[in-house]
Amino acid sequence: MRNPEPPPERRPTVVGHLAFWWLVMGGVAAAVAFGGTAHPLRATYVFGASLVGGSVLRLVLPQELSGGLVVRARWVDALTLAALGVAVVVIGRLMNLHPQI
Repeated sequence: MRNPEPPPERRPTVVGHLAFWWLVMGGVAAAVAFGGTAHPLRATYVFGASLVGGSVLRLVLPQELSGGLVVRARWVDALTLAALGVAVVVIGRLMNLHPQI
């Protein structure tokens, strides 16, 4: 007697490419470059803007084009990225870059 074939493997509905995720990571790479060249405030602005930009992309793009930005529900992803982006900028503004000696 033959074994029945296993059910077909369920694949995620999201396309397997990273798509617009590369835009966000390009901003993060630029932020790391600014941080490495002694521009911490500029680095925090670029990093925060990249996260907020990723949030906007996650809100406006369809799921098939969002690629690597899709983790959970659309609103959860967008809210998380926006909150993290704002937090990075606020923390960057609170840094004491000119300490009094």
